[in-house]
Amino acid sequence: MRFFIYKILFFFTIAFFFYHFTVGKTIKNIEDKIQNSINKETADYLKKKIIHEIKMSLEKDRLLNNEDAEILRKFLKKLDKEIFLNE
Repeated sequence: MRFFIYKILFFFTIAFFFYHFTVGKTIKNIEDKIQNSINKETADYLKKKIIHEIKMSLEKDRLLNNEDAEILRKFLKKLDKEIFLNE
């Protein structure tokens, strides 16, 4: 019985270290990359940039050129058909 318990403890210890050095390490690296790429300063900069661009676009006479407006109109029309088709 004692030998069986030692085997189980050994197996779980090996499994824990195996997980930690393979899957756990990969997850930690991904989390670190996400944390580094989106910190508070970057988020504030992006927010200010988006607000600035919105204000600049509102000052323009037309937001879209004719071609973009036509494509967007067709897309919204198709989307509208698909939404009401499923009701």
